[in-house]
Amino acid sequence: MKIKGRKSMSKQKRQKENNNIKPIMIFTLAAISIIVIAVLIGTQVQNPNANQSEELELPYETQPVLGAEDASVQIVEFGDYKCPACQAFDESIFTQLKTDFIDNGKVSFYFMNYPFIGADSETAALAGEAVYEQDKEQFWAFHHALFENQGPEEQRWATKERLLEVAEASTKDLDIEKLEKDIEKKTFKGEVESDKQILDQYGFKGTPTLFINGKEVENPFDYKEIKSMIEAELENE
Repeated sequence: MKIKGRKSMSKQKRQKENNNIKPIMIFTLAAISIIVIAVLIGTQVQNPNANQSEELELPYETQPVLGAEDASVQIVEFGDYKCPACQAFDESIFTQLKTDFIDNGKVSFYFMNYPFIGADSETAALAGEAVYEQDKEQFWAFHHALFENQGPEEQRWATKERLLEVAEASTKDLDIEKLEKDIEKKTFKGEVESDKQILDQYGFKGTPTLFINGKEVENPFDYKEIKSMIEAELENE
């Protein structure tokens, strides 16, 4: 009888402990659920434009353009002249785009500034805007020359003096004195800031950031994805 009594008490004790554990487990699971929901909501607040699918409205008419302006497909690159990834994009993806789509008039290509790496990122962007204002055709020669002559990201290489040297070597009959004054006076700071604000409002992700007819390209180095998006847009003409 004594042994049976001990077993009965032990069973009651375990049942009582189990009854105590259940509320703790329920509370713990509820707390974890609340934390997960809070993290998800927090992520959405921090990235309000994540997975944004709508088309971004862009001021094409005020930007440097290469190719037929009336092309049905418009590609916009947001870049920083100090960005090594932008240099790699210019040397590889852009070259393919030019051969496959720009030169034959199917696509127009635009460049917009997003200077964020260093103080001379803005200086280079200012120089680009100044060259574009002087001679829209020669802008692209200067644009590509800046990437070709890009210095180390951690160094302040895009100085006024260096930018003037690149402009002189890559363009013809450009007014270098005027360019120098425009850089010094930051004549086109408003244009640079206007470009930057567009991507700030969209939700900056990095450079290069690429849009095809206002739709963001998930991976600007995936040429298959870019080509597929272009061809889809061409089919919708």
